Amino acid sequence: MYDFYYYSNPASAAKTYKNILVISTMDNTTNKRIKRVGRNMNYHLTFFEDVFPPIRKYTDNEITTTCEKMGIDAIIYYTYLGSTASSSSSQTYGNIYLPPTGGVGRVSSTTTTKTSKFIEMDISFVKFSDRNNKEFYVTGGYGPQYSVNVGVELFRKTLKNLKKQNIALPLSDEEMKAFSEQNEVNEKLQEEENLKRQKYAEFEENGNKNFANKKYAEAIDDFNKVIEIDPNNVQAYFTRARAKSALNDSKGSIEDNNKVIELDPNFSMAYNNRGWDNYLLKNYIEALKDFNKAIELEPRNYVAYDSRQETKFALNDFAGCLEDCNIAISLNPKLANSYFFRGKVYFKNGDKTKACENWSKAGQYGTMEAYELIKQNCN
Repeated sequence: MYDFYYYSNPASAAKTYKNILVISTMDNTTNKRIKRVGRNMNYHLTFFEDVFPPIRKYTDNEITTTCEKMGIDAIIYYTYLGSTASSSSSQTYGNIYLPPTGGVGRVSSTTTTKTSKFIEMDISFVKFSDRNNKEFYVTGGYGPQYSVNVGVELFRKTLKNLKKQNIALPLSDEEMKAFSEQNEVNEKLQEEENLKRQKYAEFEENGNKNFANKKYAEAIDDFNKVIEIDPNNVQAYFTRARAKSALNDSKGSIEDNNKVIELDPNFSMAYNNRGWDNYLLKNYIEALKDFNKAIELEPRNYVAYDSRQETKFALNDFAGCLEDCNIAISLNPKLANSYFFRGKVYFKNGDKTKACENWSKAGQYGTMEAYELIKQNCN
């Protein structure tokens, strides 16, 4: 027994949807059987996990690009009511690939049931190119709980409703045969792509671990491989730049941060890090431009204020340096480097008492060099 509610779209006409992506939170046994239902009813269904194996998270752009290449027309969301499609696995369906909310048209129901005896469901059918266009949306349930047979039957009824309302019609035998032949080619390509993704995940994980363990050369090698697989991976360029900078390869780091900014012009820390490499190369004016941009994009980026203060100090702009020190400390009261430079500015201005107080704070929070200045100037 099951209860089935559905929203109909009175304005819908027969569609040409032929290649449908299914996003499901059902168990593997149910998914295998609803795949068979789709084939038997001459619907060509592609399941998300078959294209995007649950080995890592995927971005909206990755999903959209892949689906466009596959010629996906529409999406069926088959999920437990109130759940997200990524709730039980390590993968993600992207921010725009979660089940939509709110149906279209009127809801009708002929059966009254006790909710506690039924597993509530969301089933929605949306146009791939426009996730706001809900051609068909269901909120319903089935029972008894944990019954695979009922779950399969509910999916079968979903396809019947799509056909009944002329939303997505079954394919001809010739069309199914053509899809089957194309699937053989796609499966081989998909196997290669999945292997790449698995390698990508391994290299990315190793790269992050090596960077965290200060094995910078090894991290660079790992991120080289990540970028070879995914030439537009922003995070890989960003972390590789940090590793290069740690090995004093400031020019190489700037080159990688240039790529980060090309791919993501709003990446505040990429501007900050490029500015720091310019500072190390004594390109102070270029460094200031980068720090200014980092702060423009993220006004509470205390790291950028901390970096800019050193550049201003190098340019003898002591008033500007003091201002940045004050802002950085207000954003992070334990920022040792800002106390250190604020102490240097106060010392330059002849205020030895405040200089020593700030160097004491700098030493307390981890800048050991401050104690040398205290030893030389504060006793």
